[in-house]
Amino acid sequence: MNRSWSRRSLLGLLGWSGAIALSGLGERAQAQALDDLLEAGRQAYHEGRYREAIALWQSVLEPATQRGDRETLGLVASYLAWAHLQFSETTAAQAWVDRGRSALAGGLSAAVAARLWGAAGATAALQQQWSLAEQAFQMAAQQYQAAGDPVGTLNSQIDEAAVWQGAGNQRRALVRLWDLQHHWQQEPPREPEAIAVRARGLHRLALALLLAEDFEQAWQAAIAAKPVLGAAAELTLAQIASRRATMGESATKQATWAETAIEHYHAVILGPDPTLWRSAMVGRLELATERGRPESSEWAEQLRLAAQRWTGGRSTVALQLAAARALSQLNQPMPMAQVLSLVQRAQQQATSLGDRALLGWAWQLRGQVLAQGGDRAGAAQAARSALEQWEPLDRPEWNYEALWLLGRMAHHLGQTREALAAYRLAAEAAQAARSSLAGLSVRLPGLHTEGVQGWLDRAEPLYRQQMGLLFASAETSDRIEASQQLQNLQLQRIENFLQCRLDNPAPSDLLQLADSTTDERAAVVVVAITELPPDLASGSANRSIDTLVRWKDPQTGQERQNLHRQPINQSDLDKLLQRLNRNFRTMGRGRALQPDSQQLYRWILEPHRPILTAAGINLLVCVLDPSLRNLPIDALFDGERYLVESFALSIAPDVKLDPASDRGRRGPALWAGLSESREDLPALAPVPQQLAQLGKLLKGQILLNQEFTPTALTQALVSQPITVLHLATHGRFSSQRDHTFLLTWEGKLNMEDLDQLLKERRAKRSEPLDLLTLSACQTATGDRYETLGLAGLAVRSGARSLVSSLWNIPADDAANRLFSEFYRGWLAGLSKARALQQAKLKLLSDRGDLAADPHYWAAFVLIGDWR
Repeated sequence: MNRSWSRRSLLGLLGWSGAIALSGLGERAQAQALDDLLEAGRQAYHEGRYREAIALWQSVLEPATQRGDRETLGLVASYLAWAHLQFSETTAAQAWVDRGRSALAGGLSAAVAARLWGAAGATAALQQQWSLAEQAFQMAAQQYQAAGDPVGTLNSQIDEAAVWQGAGNQRRALVRLWDLQHHWQQEPPREPEAIAVRARGLHRLALALLLAEDFEQAWQAAIAAKPVLGAAAELTLAQIASRRATMGESATKQATWAETAIEHYHAVILGPDPTLWRSAMVGRLELATERGRPESSEWAEQLRLAAQRWTGGRSTVALQLAAARALSQLNQPMPMAQVLSLVQRAQQQATSLGDRALLGWAWQLRGQVLAQGGDRAGAAQAARSALEQWEPLDRPEWNYEALWLLGRMAHHLGQTREALAAYRLAAEAAQAARSSLAGLSVRLPGLHTEGVQGWLDRAEPLYRQQMGLLFASAETSDRIEASQQLQNLQLQRIENFLQCRLDNPAPSDLLQLADSTTDERAAVVVVAITELPPDLASGSANRSIDTLVRWKDPQTGQERQNLHRQPINQSDLDKLLQRLNRNFRTMGRGRALQPDSQQLYRWILEPHRPILTAAGINLLVCVLDPSLRNLPIDALFDGERYLVESFALSIAPDVKLDPASDRGRRGPALWAGLSESREDLPALAPVPQQLAQLGKLLKGQILLNQEFTPTALTQALVSQPITVLHLATHGRFSSQRDHTFLLTWEGKLNMEDLDQLLKERRAKRSEPLDLLTLSACQTATGDRYETLGLAGLAVRSGARSLVSSLWNIPADDAANRLFSEFYRGWLAGLSKARALQQAKLKLLSDRGDLAADPHYWAAFVLIGDWR
């Protein structure tokens, strides 16, 4: 929920040494007595007897002052600051830090100065004064380096990374910790203190990798830290397994990871560290609730009774709030009064600590519980109080949750405009949070993190609810905003896939572009799966498929709109889409898929058909929900005909289009492909004929089989003004970069290879790639966002248009005939959308049985510029 500064992170590994003194002793005896007192205090500290340690160290102050011993005074000041931090007594800790700085001004050794700066950093961090904490740890690292203490230097660098994590700069922390791991691989530590510092760094790295969703390497880092850190690393292993139990793996794997997580949680709960076993109790209940385990009720009651007795500082308050949140999310909710009682207790402690972050979370959680109980006005006020507490902290990843709650409550209170305003602010905050987390997409030697896909999955309902409210509005501008939000959602997923920010992400004015298309009457069709804000008290959600058609009135030139909202059951829709995907990809299932195809047509297009016909529309530029982009929309069946028989169709581009179509430019082309089997993938016998036929239509170079290598492809694209690139080779596209590739003679080109190849072309060539075609590729089956690979390639290549197959059709002449007809029509002056439609219609007319089986002709889709 929030990033509490853990005790272990604050303490570090200081390597203590010290004692007490009595008057009347000689110089040497006095010095020995002081050392004995310092040592006794250190012993008490390490055994958790912090008050006793404070008393022992304070007894050193007077004799050290009388002796003018600045070194001891500075050392004791740092010790006392650390001791007070164990009770979250930041005022007392800050006072000792300030007193130590007075000694520092008079001149101290680098070793003592380093300890003082470390205490100053920890004190600032506990108060979430991140900039001050960062500066202090930087000074500590410099002083340790000056003192010739490499272990202390590394430990301070870990502290600095922990500050960045607390401040939300996750990428910077991840890069630092990864660099430290590389250092330890090159120079393995041998001394016990150095080994302990390495374990602490690896544990921090495991937490950073977990946030970055690199679960494999997070697991390895936690395993490496476990021999030294024990239960702390065990808890992290449980958290990693919990995430894997709820992510998109098979049901069997999810169940296995869930059991693994429970085992690790149990091991921590049986341990002695209260902070760790409390965290484990919360995590265990959250996982059990998510998985619907029968032990949930028993574990919930255990947690409630335990959390009521928890006392301590900031970390304890954070855990009380986490416990209350877990109890509020049970499948059979606990009585509201019991949860609110726990929230109230945490809220009082957060107030006494003066901790805005925790107080904001207490208000936010109170709002959620009140909303579940039906007190919408109270929930809205609580959300406002949370925002008031967080306002100075600049944490958009927190703000969006409170704004989201505020929007939901305003909607159910009948405050439509207030609800829309809150949702807009929530979406802006979520976008800002994603932008900061997007930095977790890190590409370093040995480190390839995917970043924020899981976080975006959690935020997606916010965007869909906002779209639902906007489509429900009677305002034309609101509906256009909903369309742009759908494009923005797809764009965010593409940026996550590509692991970069795009230079031209603003959605184009599609209607203006579509209307400017010569010889076409175009309409923009937006299809989004949305929901209205759910009622948290009843848990009900109103989902629908919203279809908005936009076109220009030929008489007045004014925009016209028509909206249809089709209520749906999400489970029924998911099953229908799964059947369609399976049947489209299977030969001979044409008749079997027609009922589902017709049902989807009725939901999204049938209500608009009379309007489209009356307006003379013959081109549809589609902005599709991501879950629909893996279907050939022009193969939808109206009961008599397929949609392709009435309309040319294009999937709208995901980035801003250049208004100038440059339709007069044709070639030169590069025709490349494989016909022989490579990498255990089957031969593509029709490819030589395909490339030969196309080479006759448009002048260009041909790279076939042994000639089709990454080097040859790069050289051709860099040395020639290629505007058409046609690849007839195996390819696979998925929502995961590592599962996306194109096959060459020398092996698979993954996204990293493609990025580098295209980067070289952009550096040497100024002319845009007008058309990229992929004639033997397929998208991954069973992947919810399988077309992200295609969309990502379209964007990354810089191609204005992409024509690709969604699945690989049989090795006959169907693809050859389709591409010959497509290029022939396009080169004759047809738009790409019209040329592709005519090519499909030619197959329909020439091969009668194909009309009943779209498997052969419907696989090919046009993405991007339809002109």
